[in-house]
Amino acid sequence: MRTGPAMLAVLALAMMATGAAAKPHSFIVIGDDGSPTEAVAVSADGSVVVGSYHTPDGQRAFLWTQSGGRVPLDQPTDLAWSWATDVSASGDYVSGYGGSSFGTRDGWEGIRWQVGGGFDRIPVPGSGVWAAGISGDGLTIAGTVQGVAAADLAEAFRWTPSGGVQNLGTLYDDLSWNQSRATGISNDATTIIGDSQGNDGTNFYADGYRWTPADGVTGLGGAFSANAVSRDGQVVVGTVSGPNGFEAFRWTAADGFDLLGTLGPDQTSQALGVSGDGSRVVGFVEDQHTDLRTAFVWDEGKGMRLLQDVLVNEFGFGNELDGWTLTKVYAVSDDGSTLVGRGYYQPDPEQSGQDLAFRAVFPEPATLSFLALGGLLALRGRWRQGAAQ
Repeated sequence: MRTGPAMLAVLALAMMATGAAAKPHSFIVIGDDGSPTEAVAVSADGSVVVGSYHTPDGQRAFLWTQSGGRVPLDQPTDLAWSWATDVSASGDYVSGYGGSSFGTRDGWEGIRWQVGGGFDRIPVPGSGVWAAGISGDGLTIAGTVQGVAAADLAEAFRWTPSGGVQNLGTLYDDLSWNQSRATGISNDATTIIGDSQGNDGTNFYADGYRWTPADGVTGLGGAFSANAVSRDGQVVVGTVSGPNGFEAFRWTAADGFDLLGTLGPDQTSQALGVSGDGSRVVGFVEDQHTDLRTAFVWDEGKGMRLLQDVLVNEFGFGNELDGWTLTKVYAVSDDGSTLVGRGYYQPDPEQSGQDLAFRAVFPEPATLSFLALGGLLALRGRWRQGAAQ
């Protein structure tokens, strides 16, 4: 079968159409009304985003969808502030917390919102509670309670509506001063991550941990903080503290720590989110001299890249990012294609800018090539059938 110019044109159109069937490239500003806003979590398919934004009355948790825009979540009338921290796989439940003031965690309450109306106030004994993560089905919360043994000490917990509260303990239960906090939970709720500290009066100890029902709290072996966990709980990302400052890591039980590096001299890095299979990591790098933060994306085989460079140079976003400095990526969807975070938008250099939330979607070139190849093979089969008839 010979391929002439007309057929090449058809092939090109087929590749374009097949690529368009994947998630389209997009960069969306969430809450462009001038209110400082940040997006911190995204549903499994990338369609639901949660975070918080500033109002004249205080911080307010929100949920965003493309059809409905940014909508504030219901807030207990006696709480002036609220923050969303995570969202279930389907986007039906949201975890977070609220309080009567910003400056102290005393009086904070953990909250589980049900999208469409209603919420649960998580009844954990203590002076302050905050929910950090929610399972894929929305039925399990991982969080932290303050004031368990002393006013200044905290402990991680696991909560379900049917089973109530389970305190997870710390890595240093044998020391007189010890505490822990939870930062994330796996999709099936069998793995909770966080960090723990202890003090024996002479030495201070700290490490990230991974909790499972079978093993309890086990240390990662040198993490400063564990910030996110993959769908099955096997990959943990976070930050280690070294001689040159903080550095992002990716950890697995089989291989231990993989330090992800930085993007230049005198920089630090922190990993904040991970895709469902653990292959894509997101976070930010920070210049130690200027304190400028810029968002990164890390992939196996490609390493760490600035998100803004990827969007502009690899996907041609161009004008959409004029005036933007993307500062943090907090989370990534299950398939790794949708990233949410915060950026600094300053369209006029002569005027001050604003921190705004964003949602960026960009399928990987390999994904597009695979989809296009499938479409071409299907078309080739039809052409051969037609030629044979």
